[in-house]
Order: sequence, then structure tokens, then C-alpha cells
Amino acid sequence: MQSDNQTRPNIKGYVIHVKDDTVREKHMKEQIENISMPVDFILDGEQKDITKEIIENFFSGYMRSSLMQGLELGTASCTYKHLLAYKDIVKNNIPYGVVFENDIILEKNFNEIIFKAIEEIKKRNLKNFVISLEDTMLRYVPRSKRIKGQLIYRNPNMIRFAGAYLFDIEYAKNMINYVDMKGCDTVIDLFINKIDMEKVIDIYWLHPTIAAGGSVTGKFDSYFTRGSSYKGFFRKISRNVQKTYKKFLWNMR
Repeated sequence: MQSDNQTRPNIKGYVIHVKDDTVREKHMKEQIENISMPVDFILDGEQKDITKEIIENFFSGYMRSSLMQGLELGTASCTYKHLLAYKDIVKNNIPYGVVFENDIILEKNFNEIIFKAIEEIKKRNLKNFVISLEDTMLRYVPRSKRIKGQLIYRNPNMIRFAGAYLFDIEYAKNMINYVDMKGCDTVIDLFINKIDMEKVIDIYWLHPTIAAGGSVTGKFDSYFTRGSSYKGFFRKISRNVQKTYKKFLWNMR
């Protein structure tokens, strides 16, 4: 899956994964099979690995107090794995990174669009950014704001969840520096929104979207709200209906 350095930018993908989930591991290996970038599974930072030292070094506020009581270990583990991806980007001086949570479903044109987005980033000289790639929240760029040929749109304060996003090394540095100084006090998607509101980084949305969370489409149960496959079947139908309706509404804006 290594990219051709002469035709592709230096970019690396990271799958936020739980070690013993072989079903999602298989799913993600199928999803990333045709992506032209190296992809690592983030296996460090499991719930059992969240030590007192990690809590004190990475977390603050409500999150820290909850962790000290043995609560929120699942969400803290997920958030910590995102931070480990940022650290790897900085450590290895990689210009761009893509994070995938392990239930993500990628569109067939993902590879084509992600590298077109990189070309646009370079052309517009964008820096210190995180770009939401997914429509898990069924939120889209309004038609009135779309520009022919443009993929990337500034959208402050809303990451659209953290299941699939593209970021650069400046973003990674600023996120790590913030955590070093103040700690992370909430789950990763809300934390990204907060850092944008504090004007530390810039959030953008990709249009059209090229990914969706499998936990909301009905393919997987959520780690945090597990249900039956029966519910998953109806969730899938409901999701498709909502997606059609919401796309229509955003096209009218």
C-alpha cells in the first residue's frame, strides 16, 4: 500500500482500533486495501493501558476526574489513540495524515478524491487544518456555498464526528502542544471543536463526503450503545431515508 513518492504526497493513514475486535479488523483491511498510502493500526492505548501517568499527562477537567474513578475508559482510550496518531505524524515529520475509526465505510472514489483534496490544499496553501471527510452526522456544505471544482470548505466549530478526517502536521503539532499545556478534557470530536473555537486550529468540511460511520449506517453496533442486529437492520433503512431527506434539505440551502 506504499504510495509512489513521485506522484503522491507524503501521507499516512491511521486506524483507531481495539486489539481483539477481529470483525472490525477484517472490515478495515478491506476498506484500506486500495488506498495509496501506508496505513497503521493504532493498537497502543487500550483501556487497560490507560495508566495514572497517562491520565495526568494527557487529560484534564471532567475527563481526568472521571478516569481517576475508573469511568470513561472507553472514550479516553479512543481519544488517546487519536493523539498517538498525531504524535507519530510529528515524530516522523509526515506532512499529512488521515485518521479512520474502525467502523468507517469508505466510498469507492475515496483514493481519487483524497489526493485531489491534497492538490487543492497545496494550491490554496492551507495549513493547520483538519478536514472532515464523513457524512455520519448527515451534515453537508449548503449548495449556496459550493464552488464548482472546489472540495474543501471552512466550517468553524463542527468536525462532523471524528470517524474519518484529513489533517496536516501543523494541526498535529498544535493539538499536541495544547494537550501538553492544558490537557484534553473531553472526547476527541468535541475536543477538536473546542480547539477550533479557541482559534488554535481550523476545521474544514470536504464536499462531497467520501466516508460514513458504520455504527450509524447499521453495519456495526456502537462500542458504547450495543444493540441487536435486528435493530441494526432497521437502523440501516432509517439511515438511508434520512440521508436522502437531509441531502435534499442541504441542497435547498
